[in-house]
Amino acid sequence: MSQNAVPVLAHEVSALPGAMIVARIRNLLIVAVVAWVVYSTFTRGQKGTCADASAAVDASFVNRCVELRLAPSPLVAIAVIAIVLFALRRVLRTAVVETDAVRILDRAAAIIVAVTIGSVIIGLVWFALIPVPDPSGPISVVYPFPFASGELITTP
Repeated sequence: MSQNAVPVLAHEVSALPGAMIVARIRNLLIVAVVAWVVYSTFTRGQKGTCADASAAVDASFVNRCVELRLAPSPLVAIAVIAIVLFALRRVLRTAVVETDAVRILDRAAAIIVAVTIGSVIIGLVWFALIPVPDPSGPISVVYPFPFASGELITTP
């Protein structure tokens, strides 16, 4: 193979009309799946504490522990699916030429990446800023909904 070889794109190989659009739809689906895998991998965390026996006012709080867990939000998955479906609907309804369809699909892929990266950053920063509540007192936690979901676990 020569050094001056030019990569051949899928729409250049196929004689199918609209092959470029099909290739961009495939790319959009790949971006959506990879973005969700990255989001669900990095939106994880946990932190916790246990009550100090010497500082406990009541004996029932001596062995009490509190753990906060961060997990991916299903609403982000719904948002990614909605973006894909909205882009496909818009291509079918408003795209007049192939370049319009390609532009719509490329923008949808960029929006998916922005939504998932933004959700990871917001979820992790918010979780890092949540103070671990004192197990010997009342517990109230605000999670970074809808960017991530959380769970509060207390053990006696």
